Amino acid sequence: MSYWILAVLVASSIVVFEGSVAWWIVPLFIIVVAWKRGHETWKRVLGIVLCVAVGLRLFLYIREVTHPSFTVDDAITGQLVLNPNQLKVNGDLVTGTATLEAGTKHEKVFFYYVLESESEQRAFLQLRQVVRVSFEGTIEEIEHARNKGNFDAKNYYLSLGVMHALKVERLNSGMKSVPGFWSFVEYLRSWLLQGVRSQKDSRMKQYTLALLLADRTGFIEEEWEQYKQLGLLHLLAISGLHISLMVACIKRLCWRIGITREKTRGLLVLFVVLYGFVIGWNISGTRAIGMVVIAAVSKPFIKKRGSTQMDCLLWMVIASILVWPGILLNIAFQLSYGLTAIIIFLSKWQRAVLPRIRANLWVPIGMSLIALPLLCQYFFYWNALSILLTALFSMLFEMLLFPLLTAYLFAVLLSFAPLIEVLTTVGEGILSGVSKVLTFCQQLSFTKFTLGIWDKWEVVLFLTILIAIGILFELRKMTIKKGVLGGLAILALLMEVPYHWGTELVMVDVEQGDSILLLAPGWNQATLIDTGGLSDFKQKEAWRHRKKKDQGITTVVPALQAEGLSELSQVMLSHGDEDHVGNLKTIAKHLTIRQLIIGKGMEKIPLMQEMKKKYPKIQWRLVLTGDEWKWNETTWKVLWPKGLSHAENEDSILALVTVMKQTILLTGDASEKVEEAVVQANPNLRFSILKAGHHGSRTSSGEALLKLVQPRLAFISCGKHNHYGHPSPETLARLKATGAIIFRTDQDGQIRLRFTREKLEVTTRLTKRKKELKQ
Repeated sequence: MSYWILAVLVASSIVVFEGSVAWWIVPLFIIVVAWKRGHETWKRVLGIVLCVAVGLRLFLYIREVTHPSFTVDDAITGQLVLNPNQLKVNGDLVTGTATLEAGTKHEKVFFYYVLESESEQRAFLQLRQVVRVSFEGTIEEIEHARNKGNFDAKNYYLSLGVMHALKVERLNSGMKSVPGFWSFVEYLRSWLLQGVRSQKDSRMKQYTLALLLADRTGFIEEEWEQYKQLGLLHLLAISGLHISLMVACIKRLCWRIGITREKTRGLLVLFVVLYGFVIGWNISGTRAIGMVVIAAVSKPFIKKRGSTQMDCLLWMVIASILVWPGILLNIAFQLSYGLTAIIIFLSKWQRAVLPRIRANLWVPIGMSLIALPLLCQYFFYWNALSILLTALFSMLFEMLLFPLLTAYLFAVLLSFAPLIEVLTTVGEGILSGVSKVLTFCQQLSFTKFTLGIWDKWEVVLFLTILIAIGILFELRKMTIKKGVLGGLAILALLMEVPYHWGTELVMVDVEQGDSILLLAPGWNQATLIDTGGLSDFKQKEAWRHRKKKDQGITTVVPALQAEGLSELSQVMLSHGDEDHVGNLKTIAKHLTIRQLIIGKGMEKIPLMQEMKKKYPKIQWRLVLTGDEWKWNETTWKVLWPKGLSHAENEDSILALVTVMKQTILLTGDASEKVEEAVVQANPNLRFSILKAGHHGSRTSSGEALLKLVQPRLAFISCGKHNHYGHPSPETLARLKATGAIIFRTDQDGQIRLRFTREKLEVTTRLTKRKKELKQ
C-alpha cells in the first residue's frame, strides 16, 4: 500500500503547490509500480478507491479555494464566533482566527480589530469561553510573502482553512457565550492555560506552556531564535517526543498493575484523544496522537511482527489530506511529518544495512543531511552543532525535562505552592544552564553554514545523489572510491547552492523605508544600500501601545539569508533616518559586514559611534562628491553630498552605480533642490534606472532631473497604505511622462532586476509582473 499512498501524496502536492503538467509523470509512474507490485486484488482495489477518494477531495478543495463564500472588498454585517485560545491582544489591536457567519454563509477568517477603549481591551483579555458577537466589517485579501524568505501569510492561513482577512470596523453587541461540547472543551483548555500563565514568570512556565500545552505565546523570542540558529527548532516542531514518553509511561504503569495489553491499548487511545483537546489539536501533536491511535486500533489485525510506524504515518498523511489538502502548505506539517518519516526510514535502514553503527549517532546525522533542503527552505542555514545538540537535547528532555515539566504542570493543577516553588527553582537552574550552553554555541559562527533557499533542480540532484548512495549500500556494492565520489558530489553541490552566477539588484520591501541589495557573482558578494527600519509612532495612551517585532529579524535578515548570504561586502547608508538605518544593528548581529560606506561627517552620530565600538573589524569609507571606486563588476561614483553630512535628507548620498551597460542612480531621500544642484554640476549626467527619491514624495524626482535624463525604469520603495500618501500623484505623473516603466514595492512587493549581456529582466514577488528589456 505504501506505493499507492506515495502516489496520492505526490499528486496532492502537485495540486496544492501548482506544479506543472510534466510533474504528473511522477505519480502516474508510482501508480503503475503499485499496480505491478500489488499482487493481491484487495490492495489494488483499495489503492484505486484511495486515489478516487483523494481526487474528489482535491476537486472540492479547489472549488472551496476558487469559489469562497465571500469576496474581497465585500462590506459584511454578521456575527463572529470567537475562541479565546485563538485570539491575541497586542495593545489596542486584537487579532486571531474566527468563524464568520452572515446569513446562510459562513467562513473561517483571520480578523483584526482596533479596540476603542481600555475596558474593551480588558474584556478580551479576560475572555475564557467561546462567544458570539455581532459586527460590521470588510473582507480583505491575505497576501503572499512580499519578500523571498519572509513569512508567507497566504499559505499559512490557507493551510488552516482560512481564505480571507476580515477588518472589523465596529462591534455592535456584547459577547454571548456559545453552548455545546466544543465550547466546553475550549473553556477547560483556556482554564488550564490561564492556570499556568498566572504563575510567576520563569523558564519552567514558558517551557511547560510551549512543550506540553502547545502554547508559545509566552516563550522568550531570544531563546526561540537560539533554537532556530542552532538547528533545534525542527526538533521542537516534531513535537511528538513528549507524547511518545507519555505513552511509554502509561504502558509500563498499566502492565505493572496487571492491566491486559488489550485494555491498555484502549486506555492509551482514550488518553491521547483527551490530550489532543488539551493541546488544541495542533498539527504536530495531532500527527503523534494519530499514529498512536492507528497503531493501537490496527494491532489486532496485523499478523506479521515488526514496526508499523511508517504505515501509521502514511495513513495519517492521507487522513490529513482528506480533511483539508491545504495542510500540505503548512511548515509545521512539512517538518513534523517529513522529519518523522526520515527518522523512521533511517532507523529501519540502519538496522538492515549498517547494524554496527549506533542509531543515536547515525539518525541525527542522516536526518540533518536528508532534510537539508527542507530546513533551508525555512531557516536558510545549517549548523553543524545541530547533530550533537539534537542528540543531547533529546536525552535531556527524556531523562530530566519531561519529568520536571510534567510534575510542574500537575503541581499547578493541584495548586501545590511548595512543590511549584521547588520545581521552579530546580528547573530554572537547569534551563538557565541550557540557555548558557546554547548562547555559547550560538557564538561559534564557524559551525554555521548559510545556504539559502535551494532551486528545484538542486533539490532533485541532491536527493538523487543520496538515493544512489543508499542503493549502493543496500546492494553491498559501496566501495571507498564510490563513497569518496559521492561525498565530493554532495560537497560540490552544497558549495554551489549559495554561489551567485550573475548580477542582480533586489529592492527589498521594507514598508515605508529603503533597502536595496546588489548581488554580484561569487560567494557572499553583496552590497546593501540602506537597511530599512520602522519609525516608532508612539501612542498617547499607554494601553494602546503595541509590541512591535524587529523588522530586521522578520524581514531584512531573512531576505538576505534566503539569498545564501552570511556576509555583506559593503553596506552603504544614504543618510541617518530611522527608515534607512534602523535595521543596521540587527543585520550586523546576524551577518558579517566588511565595509560601511557613509557620507563624511555622518560617523559622528550615535549609531555610528556604537557600531565602531561594537564591531572594530568593520572598514569605513567616508565619501564626498567625486569619490569613485570599483567593486566586483560594478563601478561607483558619488555625486552628493558636497560637504560634511549631518545624516539628514539633504545630505543623502546620491551615487551612480554602473553594472554592465546600465547605470543606476541611487537617491536616498534627496529633494528636488539637491537634484538640481547635481544636475548643474553634471550637465552630461546619464542613467537608465532611477531609484525614485524619498519614497516617491512630490518634493523629489523633479523636473530638472527627469528632463535631463529619461530613465527606462523607475523603482519606488514605499509602504502599503503609508501615512504620507507616497508615492504622490505628481511624482507618478512626472515619471510616466518620461516613458519610464514604474515598479513600486507597495504594490509589487520585492522587485528583482537581473542583468545579463543581452537583456534586463525585472520580476516582482507579489504581483508576478515580468518585463524584459534589451541592453
